[in-house]
Amino acid sequence: MPTFQFFKAGKKVDEVKGADVPQLTTKIGYYTAAALKEAPSQSQGSGSKTAGSKNAATAASPNSLGSLIDINASKLLNASNLSSVRNIVSPPPAGYALASVGGPQLLIHLSFTESVTPSFLKISIVKDGLPNAPSRIQIGTNVTVRTTKSPEGVESNDLEMDSIAKAENTQAFNVFSDEYVDGTAELKLKASKFTGIKSLTIRVDANLSGEEKIICKVGKMEIVGSKA
Repeated sequence: MPTFQFFKAGKKVDEVKGADVPQLTTKIGYYTAAALKEAPSQSQGSGSKTAGSKNAATAASPNSLGSLIDINASKLLNASNLSSVRNIVSPPPAGYALASVGGPQLLIHLSFTESVTPSFLKISIVKDGLPNAPSRIQIGTNVTVRTTKSPEGVESNDLEMDSIAKAENTQAFNVFSDEYVDGTAELKLKASKFTGIKSLTIRVDANLSGEEKIICKVGKMEIVGSKA
């Protein structure tokens, strides 16, 4: 059976058995990101070269893209009444940011005020909520959502669970319980698919409970990246 092992400082820290491409890809992304975070910053030169290096590093440094989310243009589907896009931009101090209804499926459409390049999607679970944590996720780019308003002023849109099929690019993840390190999983997004985008559509199809009637709960969701 194919076996992939991950080592840190000479000590094995993880293992993937079998030809599970999504799990292997996720773990490579996670440990690569962790190594980059722990790497010491390189010394910089002097003069204008130093200033240029600092500016370039600042521009490329990934940060939370929450402040660039267009709350009015962003939408949720199959979400509870207490769920809100505002909870993604500014997570509540207690409780949860998002929850589905009637089952694990949940659709989150996030529109940005300008073009962005997301690098990671970070998902944190609620306390004792591992069974409710998302386990199968699809992420798509630049899905067009059309909004209309009736003569009575009632607003509606054409967002559906299958809307992700209209995405320009997609990436799928299978997230396992051991990937929620300290309650948070980091999903690495491919630069070839997620550069200079205007929106993200995130569809959760299952949670770690494996039950079709158990809802999905997300304590905190954060998009990390940079302006395009």
